[in-house]
Amino acid sequence: MTIRLATIKILILVLLYRPRVASAQGVCVGTATACEELFGPEPCPVEGSVDGSGGDLLCATLVDKCLYLCQRQDVAGYNSPCSCLNANFGCDDEGGCSLDLICDGTPECTVLTNALDCSTTDGCEWVSSDDPPVPIPTNLPTSSPADAIDSARLQAAREYLINQGISSQADLDSVGSPQFNALQLMAESGTFRLEIPEGDIDTPEGYEFITRYIMTTIYHSTNGEEWRNQLNFTKPISVCMWRSLFQFSDQSVRFLGVSCNRTTNQVHGLYLPHMNATGTLPTEMGFLTSLRTVILDDNIELGGPWPDLSRLTNMETLTASFCRFNGTIPSWITSLKKIRNLSLAFNDLSGMLPRNLSALEDLFAVAFDHNLLTGDTSSIWEPETSSLGLRELVHFYVEGNLLTGTIDGNFLRDSSNLTFLDISDNQLSGVIPGHLFLFSQLFVMDLHDNLFVSLPEDLPQNTVLDMLAVQKCNLNETIPASISMLRNLRHLDLSQNQFTGVIPTGIGTLTKLTYLFLAQNEFLSNPVPEWVQGLTSLVELSLKTTQRTGPLPSFLSDLDRLWLLDLDDNSLQGTIPNSITTLSRLSILTLNRNQLTGPIPSSFSQTSNLELIFLEGNAGLSGNLGDLFCDNPNYAMDPPTIVASCQLCNQHPDCCAICCSNGEACNPGTFVPDLDPIWQYSFRRVYTFLFQDDQFDQESSSTGNTSDSMAAMIRSIVP
Repeated sequence: MTIRLATIKILILVLLYRPRVASAQGVCVGTATACEELFGPEPCPVEGSVDGSGGDLLCATLVDKCLYLCQRQDVAGYNSPCSCLNANFGCDDEGGCSLDLICDGTPECTVLTNALDCSTTDGCEWVSSDDPPVPIPTNLPTSSPADAIDSARLQAAREYLINQGISSQADLDSVGSPQFNALQLMAESGTFRLEIPEGDIDTPEGYEFITRYIMTTIYHSTNGEEWRNQLNFTKPISVCMWRSLFQFSDQSVRFLGVSCNRTTNQVHGLYLPHMNATGTLPTEMGFLTSLRTVILDDNIELGGPWPDLSRLTNMETLTASFCRFNGTIPSWITSLKKIRNLSLAFNDLSGMLPRNLSALEDLFAVAFDHNLLTGDTSSIWEPETSSLGLRELVHFYVEGNLLTGTIDGNFLRDSSNLTFLDISDNQLSGVIPGHLFLFSQLFVMDLHDNLFVSLPEDLPQNTVLDMLAVQKCNLNETIPASISMLRNLRHLDLSQNQFTGVIPTGIGTLTKLTYLFLAQNEFLSNPVPEWVQGLTSLVELSLKTTQRTGPLPSFLSDLDRLWLLDLDDNSLQGTIPNSITTLSRLSILTLNRNQLTGPIPSSFSQTSNLELIFLEGNAGLSGNLGDLFCDNPNYAMDPPTIVASCQLCNQHPDCCAICCSNGEACNPGTFVPDLDPIWQYSFRRVYTFLFQDDQFDQESSSTGNTSDSMAAMIRSIVP
């Protein structure tokens, strides 16, 4: 299926990456760090150093930082109880830096009532009433004099990284490589330089040195100079301060960069979504074993093959949707035993689904949709085991791939917590498994555009399932009468299959339906079912090419919420009833290719919401569409798109977008209201296009405008 911006799923549920919302309902807690402790005394450069400062410049830099911090606190309200009153600095005879800061007390977290003030105060933490507390580091201003490269130090750092197996000699010696550039930084003889450790990564000094090197390598490997924000990366401060907080007018706060455990200072998270990162991820990333969360979504030029991250056994969330990763889904995925949220959607991944994916016992959400995956789904189960695993799975998305094979009784058999299932737009076959309808929490089942042959004959009573989409699946025989057991359905799409027989009356008992599509099936010829009258919640109804006969029923006017009414390509006779024009919300009306006669109701002149009306192929219709629509002041700014017989537009030739010879169906009939369901948007269509097979296949949220930022629409996968 085509990839559209509107197909990006924003679940009410998920994410790996979402903005944090600062709420007035909460409290600031913790113990703040005193101003004078944020920047303590540091050694002065020896006299004659390249910066020529003899120490004074260094001390001045430190003082400026602290003064800037305190001034910002005092002026902007951050840490408002704290202000620097005095600062004396200088260098002693031995080159030591004398730094004396006098501050007016230590800020008290509890006096900070704004979430951003709290979260950007070192030591404080905002506890919202509706969101658990999350450590959000501060974003302090940084500046330092230019540092010189110490050749002896460079050689020692190079040997250390090679001996620890972090980088290869070839990469470190390749001028301009990310590893070479990172090594250069580690060799600077600067104020905040780290001593080259003697121990390995398991020692505190080894961890700090190696982590800074790896993070710097990531920065250069992904062309950090071109990021949307530098996030303090490569600055001579703690890696835990390589991040920023962004607060917006609606009080929402977005955190980007590196997050650390406040007790151990170990790196726990790397948040770089929508950063314009490009290039590839370096192999060195695999040594950041403390990582729990990696968010890389919506960096559309970041990709290539994945490096080996099998060592990252603490990983809980990994998302890289809307990137350009290729090759197969890496086999090391199944070694991340703690992983809960995994999204690699909208990439160029090929090959099969990960073998033994079910071994990930804590997996909550998985999204491999919109890639180039092939093979069947059986590879994800552990062979020859009684339990198929994935017991914690709630979200499963593999739509938009090239998967084949049969979906049988083992498919997600043990995933009884499953809530959202989307396997659409593949080539999967077999009978749709009945056990899926037994899951007590399954809310969405999107199976459309596959090769299934039938629905289960005896559907169980189900009061949870909200959406069932099985259009374009080659389903045949009759629609099972037990469809009426799905009592909670709001969205039912059975269109473009090969169903025969009578449309079951039980559908009329599904009174919560807002969306009912039965189009293009081989039902027996019959009038529009009377039970439709009882579906007063319907917003969209399509009975296109379902062999409907008789008159247009007047009871359609009882469906006063209708936004779309599609009765195209039937054998309906008689006149268009005036009652149709009382549907005040009706926007799309397709009555074309029927046998309707008589004048078009003049009461259409009282409408104002129609966006599209198809009437062609009804030889007996008469009237003047120009008077009703194009010269109608109700539509002065935006008349509807009209396809009709030319005689209906003769007095206003430009009124019809397409006009046909009387009785001719010049509309080729490809305009199926074919909704590739974006169920997160409540299915509302906002765009219509002529001369396009999937004319109504563009959508947006019913509650807001489509964002121009793809990052704002990235699928989230957070419990």
